[in-house]
Order: sequence, then structure tokens, then C-alpha cells
Amino acid sequence: MYQSPINLHRSDCWTICGGLEHVHRDDIPAYNDAMTMQDAQLLERITTSPRLMGGKPTVRGLRITVEQLLLALAHGVTEPELLDDYPELNHDDISAALLYAGTLVAEERVIPITDAA
Repeated sequence: MYQSPINLHRSDCWTICGGLEHVHRDDIPAYNDAMTMQDAQLLERITTSPRLMGGKPTVRGLRITVEQLLLALAHGVTEPELLDDYPELNHDDISAALLYAGTLVAEERVIPITDAA
């Protein structure tokens, strides 16, 4: 069963969680003091491991990637359909995937490249 390592340091989690590394708030560019405790707890559901799904972010160490969930939602799959297809997921898992993606996109910037001729 999944246990959230809320008070664990990243290196401790690597050992205790059997190689699953929880995405640390310092690794998410948009993480700041405006993020709520609930947001922080949701983000703890997102894990990475070089031995699982090629190191892509997954939900709670399951073989379900954030990418899979986002693409399914983008193609019109509803949350109830996702929960039916993946009974091991719950509403908070989907919210965590969306929040994770949002925090990464929040820092995205377009920088025009000019010809230095």
C-alpha cells in the first residue's frame, strides 16, 4: 500500500520507498509560498524512478504515467472513465497529475532567437 513520506528527505525516500523518488517541491520551478499544503500533499503522489516507466513521472509508483493521464484527458476521456479504467486511481491522483503539469508549464517562457548577423 502507498505511504506518503511527507517528512522524509529525498535521499531517505530513495532508500525507504524502494527506489521511488517523490518529486521534491524544490524540483518544481513554480513551487512557491503561494502553493497550499493541499497542493504540496497532492504533488507527493507524483513519483519518479529510473527503473519505472523510463524515469517518467508516475502516480504513486504505479505503472501509470502523468503523461498517460494528461493525454487521455486531452483526448476527451472523462475522469469517471479514467477511474473505471484504472480502479487503483482516485480523484486526488488525477488532480495531482494536472497540478504537476500546471506547475511545470507555469515557468515555461518563449524566448525569441534573433539572427546575430
